[in-house]
Amino acid sequence: MAFDLPLKALILSFSLVQVASAQLLPALGDIDNDGVATVRDIAIIAGHFNGTAALTDVQKQIADVNKDGAVNSSDMDELVKEILGTRTPETLPLSTVRFTSPSSGEANVAVTRETVVHFTVPLSPTATLDTTKFQAEFGGKKILSRVEISSDRKKATLFYLEPLPSNARIRVSLDTNGVTDLLNRPLDGDGDGQPGGFRRFNFDTLSITPVGGTAIVGRVIASERGTGGIEKPLSGVTITVDGAEETLRAVTDAQGNFTLSPCPAGTFFVKIDGRTSPNSSWPGGDYYPFVGKKWHAFAGRMDNLAGDEGDSTRGTIYLPCVCSGSLQSTSVSRDTAVQFPAATLAVNPALAGTMLVVPANSLFSDDGTRGGKIGMAPVAPDRLPSPLPEGLNPPLVITIQTDGGTNLDRPVAVIFPNLPDPVTGEILPPGEKSALWSFNHDTGEWELSGPMTVTADGNFLQSDPGTGVRQPGWHAPAPGTGGNGGTEDPEDPPEAPLDITTEGADREQPGPPGQPGGQEEGPVMQEGDNLNIVSNKPGVEWNVTAPPGSVSTSPGTANIGIVAVGGSKTIGDVTITGTYPGKNGPETDTIKITIVPKLQIAVDRNRDGVVSFDVDDETSPSSKHVFWVNSDSDNGGIQKVNDLKIGDLGYVRGDIDRAPSTIQGLGDLEDFDRLVMKGNAIFPQLLNRGYEIRLVESGIKVPLKKLGLSMTAREDSTLGYLLTNPSLAEEQANKILTPTSDIATYATKPRSAQISRFGDSEITFLFEGREADEYAIRFELIKKGGTIPTAVSNDIHLDIRPIEQFYDIYSPASKSGGNCDDITTPYYNIDENYVRVSASLPEWTQRKDNEYLLFVHGWRMKPENRRFFTETAFKRLFWLGYRGRVGLFSWPTDWISDYTISPLIYPKNYDRSERRAYHSSPALLSLLRHLKSQYSRNVVLAHSMGNIVVSEALRTSAIAGTKVTDTYIASQGAVSAGAFSTTAAEFGVEDIGNEKLLGLGALPDRDETQPDFYGSYPTAGNQPYFYRIGNSADRMINLFNPDDYALEYWMVNQLTKPDRFELSTDTPSIFGGEWLWSSISQKFYRREFRTFPPSNPLTGPDQEFEDFELDRTVDRYEIFSHVAESRYRPMGAVVIKLPSISVSNIQLNEFMAGEFDHSGQFNRPLIYTQNYWREYILKELQR
Repeated sequence: MAFDLPLKALILSFSLVQVASAQLLPALGDIDNDGVATVRDIAIIAGHFNGTAALTDVQKQIADVNKDGAVNSSDMDELVKEILGTRTPETLPLSTVRFTSPSSGEANVAVTRETVVHFTVPLSPTATLDTTKFQAEFGGKKILSRVEISSDRKKATLFYLEPLPSNARIRVSLDTNGVTDLLNRPLDGDGDGQPGGFRRFNFDTLSITPVGGTAIVGRVIASERGTGGIEKPLSGVTITVDGAEETLRAVTDAQGNFTLSPCPAGTFFVKIDGRTSPNSSWPGGDYYPFVGKKWHAFAGRMDNLAGDEGDSTRGTIYLPCVCSGSLQSTSVSRDTAVQFPAATLAVNPALAGTMLVVPANSLFSDDGTRGGKIGMAPVAPDRLPSPLPEGLNPPLVITIQTDGGTNLDRPVAVIFPNLPDPVTGEILPPGEKSALWSFNHDTGEWELSGPMTVTADGNFLQSDPGTGVRQPGWHAPAPGTGGNGGTEDPEDPPEAPLDITTEGADREQPGPPGQPGGQEEGPVMQEGDNLNIVSNKPGVEWNVTAPPGSVSTSPGTANIGIVAVGGSKTIGDVTITGTYPGKNGPETDTIKITIVPKLQIAVDRNRDGVVSFDVDDETSPSSKHVFWVNSDSDNGGIQKVNDLKIGDLGYVRGDIDRAPSTIQGLGDLEDFDRLVMKGNAIFPQLLNRGYEIRLVESGIKVPLKKLGLSMTAREDSTLGYLLTNPSLAEEQANKILTPTSDIATYATKPRSAQISRFGDSEITFLFEGREADEYAIRFELIKKGGTIPTAVSNDIHLDIRPIEQFYDIYSPASKSGGNCDDITTPYYNIDENYVRVSASLPEWTQRKDNEYLLFVHGWRMKPENRRFFTETAFKRLFWLGYRGRVGLFSWPTDWISDYTISPLIYPKNYDRSERRAYHSSPALLSLLRHLKSQYSRNVVLAHSMGNIVVSEALRTSAIAGTKVTDTYIASQGAVSAGAFSTTAAEFGVEDIGNEKLLGLGALPDRDETQPDFYGSYPTAGNQPYFYRIGNSADRMINLFNPDDYALEYWMVNQLTKPDRFELSTDTPSIFGGEWLWSSISQKFYRREFRTFPPSNPLTGPDQEFEDFELDRTVDRYEIFSHVAESRYRPMGAVVIKLPSISVSNIQLNEFMAGEFDHSGQFNRPLIYTQNYWREYILKELQR
C-alpha cells in the first residue's frame, strides 16, 4: 500500500528515556513517543525520505515497523495499517541476533571465511565485544581470532588469525550478558525474550585435503574479446585453494590453460589472481582482478572442469579488465563517491552516472587495517567468472575491486543507470522496484542484497536507504529470486516424449542382485547432493514417493529439484514420476533414486575408551589422533608373548610383527587401534551388488601402505577384545591383514557375515602404524571397477609416532661423562645425579591427569629390553584409561647374552649387578625428589632387583626425614624380606628344588656362622636394614608370589655367598673366587673378611685380610652383594611388615611357578594380566 503525504513533515525533537526494565519496550512506529502511532509519525518517516529531517539512529529502530532491518516505504505502509486499525501495534523487542554467517548448521564453509553476527538493533556506542564473549572453538580448543564491530554497530565479525581446521565442526558462542543495544537495553542473546543469554551455533568446514588422482582443469580468458572477436587467453594467472595457498596452486600457461593437481574432492573455494599475469600492469595500469570462486571436483577424476556443479560455463573462467584509474582512495572522515574512469565511459557512455557511495572509514582488511582504494569495472553478463542464476538477465554487471581491503562494515549505496531489459527492451518506470543482486564469495552463490528503486526522473536505479553492496565482487540490478547459477535451457523439440535427465548426482549406479552393471534403479545420491530432473516439455505434474525424511523437493513445470536429506532403506526407494500430456492422453516417465548416507568414520581421539561421532573425537590437521608405531615383536602365541625390540636375541628387521601379514598373537593386539565406521541399511545391499569399501589417502606425506590397516571387522567398537573377552581376543589374533598397495589405495569387501552386521550397527577396523608420519585417510564406497565414489567419508587425521616418544627415560649420570644407560659401567663410575636420556612428546604429556609412574627394572636387561618393559607398562595402562605420564629409570645392570643358561651359573654377574643397583640409588633419589616437585601424584614401580635401587633410595631419604613418593610398589622383589622385618619367613636348603641345586654342580648350604646382617644391621640400631623406609613414602604395596621360579634361584644365590663359585673371568667353576669368610675369625664385629686377588687360586700363598667398615657405603654395598647371606626368603615371595608404613601384601595368584611368571605381567598378554595393571597399578595411580 502506497501513501502520499501532502504536507511538509514536521521537524520534531525526540529523546528516548532509558528503559528501566526488560518489560518496558517502546512501541514500533511511535517515533514522537506520544504513546500512539499517528500521521505525525508518518510525516517523520517521510521527512527522512525526502531529506528534510533525517532520522536519528535511535529513531530508525522505532521506524522499522516491519522489523526487516531497514526503514523504507514498507514501514510507512504498515504504519498506515496500524492507524486504520487493520494491524495490531507491536513493541520493539529486545535486540537479538537477526542472523549469522555462516548460518547454524551450514556445511561446506570455506576455511578462510569469517563469522558474522547481525543484530536486530545496533549495539550501544559503549558496548564492547572481545574474544572472551565472542569466540569459536574446535575440539574443545579456542581458535585464535579477533572481533570487529561495524561502525553502524549492527554486526560483529569474528576474524580468524589462521585458516580454520578443514573438514571440522566449528562451535561459535556469543555471550550477550552485560551487552546493551543502542537504546541502552540489554541484549537477548538466546532469543527467549529475556535479557542476556548465549547464542551458540555450529557450522562445518569443507575439506581442503588433496586427494590423489584428482585434478581440476580449465582455462582463464579475458572477459573482453581481442581484435576480430578472438579470445584473449591470460597466462601467468595464479590459482590457489583457500586455506592451502602455499601447497595447492596452479599457474596458467601461454594459452590460459591450467591443471590443479592434486586438489580436494567435493566442494572447495579458490582464488584466481589475474594480477600476476603478464597481461596485467598492477598496480599502476590496467589489470585483471583477484576473484574468488566455489569449485567442485569428483574424487579419482583428473578431468574435472573448473567451476561449481551447476555452472554452465565449467572449464572457462572469465576475468574482466579493470582500467587504469578505476581505483579511488576512500576517506576515513567522509563518504566517498566512486564512478567509472573516463576511459571506461568513453567505451561505454551509457554507464555514465553509475556510482558507489562508500561510507567513511568503512573499507578495511581482515587484519583490521582501515582505508584503501576501491573502484569498479563493467563486466559482460555472459562472460562472468561465475554464471548468473538461471532466469536472471541483468542489463549491467559490475565488479567492485580494491587494493587489498576485502570488507565493508556498512552497506555501500549504489546507483545504476536504468538500462533497457535485455529481453523486452523496456526500461522500468519511475518509482518501480527492482533488486540489487550480489555474488556472495563466502557461499559461492548469487543472492539478493536489498531493494532498489527507480529515481523520480526515471534515469537511475538507486539502492534503498540502509541497503547496498556488502562486499567487493560482482553486482547487478534485476528483479528475481536467489540461486547458485544454473544450466542452459534444454532443447524442446516439438512432439518429443518426456525426457527425464539428471544433473548434479554424478555417481555410479547400482545394478540388480548378482549383476555389477545396470541402470534399473537410476542414479545414486549421497546425503547433501542436489539433483535436477529436467523434462523437455513444460506442464509436467510430479509425484514423489520416498521414505519420510529422505528427500526435499522443489517441483516446477519442467523440472524438479531434489535434495538428498536422509539415507534410503532399500535401493531405488525414492521414486520420481512425471506425468505429461501425450498424443493419446497422459503419459508418465519414472526414475528411481538411491540415497546413500555420508560415510562416517571416527577414532577415539580423546582417549576416553569410547569411539564417538561427536566433536570430542573429531580429528583435524591441527588436532590429530596420536598413536605409536608397532615396532616390537609379539610372535609368542597366545599364553606367552616374547615382546622384544629389533636386534634382540637375533631378531632382525623383517621379524617384527608389523612386517608379516597377520596380527602376531594377543600381545600384538595392543599395538593396534580402532577405526569405526557407521553402518546403514543401504550399505549391505550395495556391497552385495558389486560395491566395495576403499581406503584412500588424503594428502599424506608417504605411501599409505606404511600405515597398515587390518580389515578385520567387528560389530563391537569397545575394548572388549583387548581387556575382557579372551575368546574374542584369540579370534582377532592371527587375522590376515589387508595391506595398502604401492599406489596408495586398496579395496576390500567385508565377508558376508560382516556385511549383514554393517547394516545394523557399526564396523570396527583395527589398524597399526608401520612407519612414523602424519596421515589423513578416508573411506569410499565405490562400485568395483568404477572411478566415482558413491559415498565418501570424513577424513581421519593421524599422527603416528615412534613408541619411544610416549615415555621418559632417566639414568644415573656417569662420572666420566654422559649417562649409565647404554654402558656396562663399574659401580665406582656411577654418579649420584641423574640425567634425562629422552623425553616424551610435549603434546602427549599435556594430559588432564597430573600423575607419574616411574618404572625401575630388574637384572639382566639390555637397554632395549628395559625400554620394552616400560613400553609394555605404558601401553597397558593406556588401554586401561591412564592419562598420566610414564618414565623409566634405566640403571646399569649386567646382562648375559645367552638367555638359555641358568642365571646362577654366573653368580658374580648377578651379584655385580646388585652392587650397581645399590650404587644407582642416589641418582634415583635425586630423580624422585624432582618428580615429587612436578606432579600431584607419584608412584614408583620396581621389579625384581630394581627393588634394591628403590629401597636403598627410600632408606636414604627416610634418614633425612623427607618423603619422595606417594606409593612404592614392590613387584616380585629380589631383596631379602628380613631387611624389612625379622618376622618374615626364613628358608633352608630344603625349600629349594633339587633341580636348581644340582644344576650348580654342588650342594651348597648356609653358613650358620654369619650373623643376621639383613635383619639386625649394626649401624641401624640392630634393626632391619630397610625398616625406616616408611618415612619416605605414604604407602607400600608388596606384590609377591610364593612360587616364583626366579626367586628360588635368588635363594640359591644366597647359599653361594661369599662369592666363591666363580672366577673373575665369568667362567663357571666351583673352585675359586674373590671373597671368602675368614677362617681365623668369622665374626662381623671384627669386620674382617678374607679376600683373594683375582689372579690367585684359593690355596695360593697370598691370602690377605681386608677391613670392611659397615658405615662406609662402598664396603656396605660390597658386603650385601658379594658376602652376606640372607637367611630370609625374598620379599617377592612372602608377606612383609614395616613399623612406620602401611604395607599391602598382595599375593599374585594369577602368576604360578612357570619360567616366565617372574615377569608375567610383561610377558603375557594384557587380557590375561589386566588384573595386575588395573587393580594394583592403575588404582594406586588414581587414588
